[in-house]
Amino acid sequence: MSSQKPTPSRLAVLRTLDLDRLVACISAQPTVAAMLFKPVPAGNRRGEVSLQAELEFARTQHPPAEAATSPPFPQFDLLSLATIFDGGQAVTANLAGLSDHQVRALDVAHFFGGSATRAQLDAEPHGLAAAAMDELLDSLVVRLLVQRVGDGIELLGGIAERLQLPLPSLASSARLDLLTHEQLAGILRSAEQPVPAKKVERTQAVVQLCNDVSALRKVVSALRPASRALFMRFVDHGGPVQLSEYGIDLWSRSYSRMTSGGAYETYIDLRNSGLVIDDQGGRAAIWMELFHAATNSVFARWPVAIELSPEPIREVIISQPTAATAIDALLRVIEAEPIPALKTGGIGISTIRGLAKRLSIPVGRITLLLGLLRAAHVVVPKSELVGTGRRAEYVVHFHVDQKQAAVMLSLDSVSAWGKIVDAWLDGGELVGAVWHAEYEVKIGRREIIADLLSLPVGSGVDADRFARWAAFRHQVCFGNRFDDIVDELRSLELVPAQGPVGLTSLARSLLTDPAAAAAALPAPVSTFVVQPDHTVIADGSLDVAIRAELERMATLVSSGGALVYRLDVKRIANELSTGTTGSALVAFLTEHASVPVPHAVHTLIADAERQRGGLTVTAAATVLTADNPVVLAHAVAVKAAKLRFVTPTVAVSDLKPAAVANALRAKQLAPSMGGAGPPHGARTDAVAGPKRTVPPSPTALTVVHPDAEAIRRKLQGARG
Repeated sequence: MSSQKPTPSRLAVLRTLDLDRLVACISAQPTVAAMLFKPVPAGNRRGEVSLQAELEFARTQHPPAEAATSPPFPQFDLLSLATIFDGGQAVTANLAGLSDHQVRALDVAHFFGGSATRAQLDAEPHGLAAAAMDELLDSLVVRLLVQRVGDGIELLGGIAERLQLPLPSLASSARLDLLTHEQLAGILRSAEQPVPAKKVERTQAVVQLCNDVSALRKVVSALRPASRALFMRFVDHGGPVQLSEYGIDLWSRSYSRMTSGGAYETYIDLRNSGLVIDDQGGRAAIWMELFHAATNSVFARWPVAIELSPEPIREVIISQPTAATAIDALLRVIEAEPIPALKTGGIGISTIRGLAKRLSIPVGRITLLLGLLRAAHVVVPKSELVGTGRRAEYVVHFHVDQKQAAVMLSLDSVSAWGKIVDAWLDGGELVGAVWHAEYEVKIGRREIIADLLSLPVGSGVDADRFARWAAFRHQVCFGNRFDDIVDELRSLELVPAQGPVGLTSLARSLLTDPAAAAAALPAPVSTFVVQPDHTVIADGSLDVAIRAELERMATLVSSGGALVYRLDVKRIANELSTGTTGSALVAFLTEHASVPVPHAVHTLIADAERQRGGLTVTAAATVLTADNPVVLAHAVAVKAAKLRFVTPTVAVSDLKPAAVANALRAKQLAPSMGGAGPPHGARTDAVAGPKRTVPPSPTALTVVHPDAEAIRRKLQGARG
C-alpha cells in the first residue's frame, strides 16, 4: 500500500543470535538443514548441491576482516551464513514450506510496504487467538523471514519480491498501464482529486491515491448503484472471479446481453470506470487497494487452522528393514530379463503391474523403488537395433548397471534403507511412469518429515485426515498430492503399514542417527525352519542376504513376532526360468534349515521343475522349445500365446517373445528367455549369482535428516 522501505539485513539479525537460536533457525528450514550435511562436490561449487559448498564459495568473496566470526560456532562465519540464507535456493525452499496462515501474514506485511503492525494483522478475518497469532509471528521470525518490530513484523530482504497479493495492485505501474487515459481521469475525478493533463502524471497521481483510504472509498461510492452492487459481489469473492459464473461472456456479447439479465452491461460500465481489469481467459479482478478500502483487510477470509491431536501408532517389532530385500528381488528380475521402455522414456504401468504380480510386491512400492533406482542410475536405459532392412528399429530396455548395483548390494540393510530414503528426499517423483525432479515436492517431503519428527515419540496423525493437515501446513508444496506421500511413507517403511501416520522408533533413528538405528537391530540369524505344509518360519532378524534368497522362492505371509513365508510354486518356477536348478534351491534350504527339510518340500520343487519342462522362448518371430513334448502341448493350449506346433518339441508364435513369456507365466508355465546365452548371474548351486556382500559392520551411514542436536554439533565443528 505504501512505498517499500529498505529491508533489514539478515547478517544484522544473525549477529543477535546465540547458538541455541541459530540452531532453531536452521532446524526450522529442513531443506537448508539437509544441505548442511551434504558433501562438498567436485567442480562447480555454485550448483544447488550443498550448503558447505556455498559457504566455501562465500568465504572466497569476502576478505577475512569482514567475516565477523563468532566464537560459539567457529566452523561457520556469520557473513557466509547470511549469504546462504539470502540465496535464492534457501528463500524459495523457506517460502514453499510455509502454511497458508504464514503466507497470508507475510502478504499483509507486503501490502503495507514491507511491515505490518499488530492492529493491521488483527484486522484480518483470521479468527486466531492472541497467543496463536504470537506463535504464528514467532515462527516467521525463526525462519528468518521477518523480524519483530514493536508488536508487529518487518520483512527481511529477498522476501517481498517473491510474494503475490491476492489481487492486482494499483501501486504497480505495469498494471496501471492497462488503464486508458480516460479511466485514470475517471478514478481521480471520483476521488475528488485534480486531473493532470498527461497520462504519466495521471498514473503517478493514482499511485499516490493508494495511500488515501478515504479517497478510495469515494471512488467506490461514486459508482452507479448496479455497478456498485456488482463491485461488492467481487469484493465478497476476495480474489479474481470467473465472469462466466455471472453469466458474462466477453467473446459472445449478443448472447451475453440476452442471458446475463443486465449483468453484462453492468460489468462493462464497471470496467469502463477503471475499477476492474480482465484477461483473455474471462477472469476479472478489482484492485487490491480498493478491496482493502472496502473491507479494511487484505483477505476476504482465512482458512480454518487444522490441528490434530497426536494418536499412538502401531509400533512394529524392530527387525531387519525389508527395503533391501525388495531391491534385491527387483534387480534380480530386471537383470535376468530387461524391462521395456515406453517411447516417452518411462516405464509402462502394465510392466510395473507385471513386476508387482511376479514379485508379490504392491504396485505403489514397485513404482517408487523403480523411480529411485533410476534416479540413482542403478537401472539405466539401453537401446539396441532390432530387425533388418526397412523393418529395423531401435528398441529401448532398462538394464541393471552392474557397477552401481554392486555398490547398492554391498550395503548392509540399514545403509541400503537409508540410501533409499535419502534418494527419495532428494529425488523427485514418478509421474505418469516418467521420472522427473520437482523441487517443490522435494521441499515438501523434507517439511513433512520434520513435522513427523516434531510429534511425540510413538505418536502420529490420523491417516484419514493427514492429507488435509499436511496441505494446510505446507500448501505450496504438494497441491493435492498428500495422499500419495502417505503411500510413499508406508512403502519406505518409515511409518506403520496401517493406522495413524507417525514415524516408527527405528525410522526416527534412521533419519537422525543411522548408527543408532544399526545398533538397535538384533544380531542377524542365518537359520529358519521349513515345515511340511510348505511354510518357512524365521526370526525377524534373519540375515538380509539369506532373506533375499528365500524371497525368490517364497511369499511373505506374516511379519508379526516372526517371519512366516510360504513356498510359492509360481516364484519357484520364475527362479527356475533364470537358469537355477531345482537341486540348487533344495541345497539352499538344506544349508539354512535348522531341522531337516521335509520330503513334501523336495516333492514341491521337483514337481515345479518337471512342470516347467525346459521351456525356452527365443526371438525369431517367437520360437518356443521344450525338453518335454507334454509340457509343450500345455503351452500351445494357452490361447493368449498364439502358439502352433512345428515339431513335438518346437512351437512358434507371431507375438513378441515377451508377450509369449507373459502369457505362459500367467498359467504358471515359466519359460526362460533364450537366444542370448544363459541369463547373467544364472545360478547352478545355492550361492552363485548376484548377491549381497554385506560388510561385518554398518557402512555408508550419514545423517539423512538432521535434528537440532546434529546441527548443533555441526556448527560447533564436531564431526557428525
